[in-house]
Amino acid sequence: MQEKVSIWSSVVVARLPESRTCQYKREFTTAIRYKRISDLKTRISFQQVKIEGRSVELKVQTETLFIMEDEQGNLHPLSRRDAIKERIALADFLPQLDNGQELCYVAEIIDFYGDMIMQGQNLIIIYYLTFKLLALREQMVTLQPETIEEPVSVTLVQSEQVRSDSLIAENINLRRQLRVYETNLLNLKKSLQKAESINAELKRQIKLLQAGATPQKPAAEIEGFKRNDQKNETSKIIPLHSLEERRQNMGRRIKEFFINNA
Repeated sequence: MQEKVSIWSSVVVARLPESRTCQYKREFTTAIRYKRISDLKTRISFQQVKIEGRSVELKVQTETLFIMEDEQGNLHPLSRRDAIKERIALADFLPQLDNGQELCYVAEIIDFYGDMIMQGQNLIIIYYLTFKLLALREQMVTLQPETIEEPVSVTLVQSEQVRSDSLIAENINLRRQLRVYETNLLNLKKSLQKAESINAELKRQIKLLQAGATPQKPAAEIEGFKRNDQKNETSKIIPLHSLEERRQNMGRRIKEFFINNA
């Protein structure tokens, strides 16, 4: 059986029963007259809570950045710092606090924002602050053994393992699909290169046909004619063809070229 463990810690002994929302107004004058307020950003740069008699005082330092637009459409960045103070009676805390208690008070800022109104050269900034106050005391706290060490849920471990296996399988499948896409892309590039070669050869043959010349025969075909001439000495005279016949032969060659390279 594990022993109890005692630690020194801050403990909440009292608090405001409800959050407080306060509104603060600050007004100042600009050097020139502006057309409109283009943008406004505000934030809390510092906060402090301290005891003032029978009250708790919350002090907040704010920083505001706003963009003003003049009559010519030019933008001018301006900034301002303000201090906000709010006092809360100790009697408002629950449970009631005893006199003479040495407590530490902290503020929990729930919401804070600012708004701005322009009246001629006067600018009015309105701050809205929502907060809670807590009274803390440093004391010894005893922890039960079951709160110190809790067994890890077997179900949670199994769930994480299933999720991990699922991610691994998904990654493997994605890599497989990527390889398929790369192979298809390579085949597509080869097909495009082949089509470009066919297109270039076709254009060359068409230009020869339009010029009225006989397209050049492949080297293998010319070599075959030479061998036939050597075997048959009587076939030394090559008959001449008319222009119309050569065009018909050219059309047949183009058709055969497409069929052979399909």
